[in-house]
Amino acid sequence: MSRVSDQFEFSDRQIFKYIKGPAHHGQPAPCQWKLCLTATDEEYLVEVLYEISKRDDCYFVKYSPGGSPKCRDGMFLGRAFLTTEAEIGKLWKELRTDAKLMCSVQDDGAMEKYR
Repeated sequence: MSRVSDQFEFSDRQIFKYIKGPAHHGQPAPCQWKLCLTATDEEYLVEVLYEISKRDDCYFVKYSPGGSPKCRDGMFLGRAFLTTEAEIGKLWKELRTDAKLMCSVQDDGAMEKYR
């Protein structure tokens, strides 16, 4: 694993690793939408998330590292939380054509009644 993964911290329960972005320090909460990324190449996913974490509108990014109960049969899950739905949409449009990623948007508000 690259040194980029060293920039991430483990969550309290050791389930995922995260980086707080610049917006985390100035905004009370991210928007309700989150960008979900799935990859079979953990290092590639970490590098993409690290680049997102440097955006001014990034609230935080996280991923489930190898060995985490959130990993599924060789697939690694990452999420990006930004400050606006519009920026989530633009980032989704940019990343959806990346052959090494599956990319979707989750709207927590709309899905709450199904949880």
